[in-house]
Amino acid sequence: MTEAGFFAQKRNSPGSLTLVILLHAALLSAVIMIKSPVFERITHPPIQVRLINAQTDPPRNPPPTPQRQQPERITYVPPVIPPVGGDPPVAPWT
Repeated sequence: MTEAGFFAQKRNSPGSLTLVILLHAALLSAVIMIKSPVFERITHPPIQVRLINAQTDPPRNPPPTPQRQQPERITYVPPVIPPVGGDPPVAPWT
């Protein structure tokens, strides 16, 4: 068993370093070339302006609006139960 432990110097492999660098380059190029809506440049169509001629005036007398009919006012409501002769009812607590 080796006595150096976990932090011992390991032998570097130039092939593995090259592989890691190539994988990082491939990942970066894939991210740059992605065609996602998130990465698209937002372009808006130009604003269309419609000019209004300021020389024309509105008509002097607009057509009259039709008047709504007012509902009739109720001034008297006949009682549902006609009063029967005698004294009016009295509350027991008064």
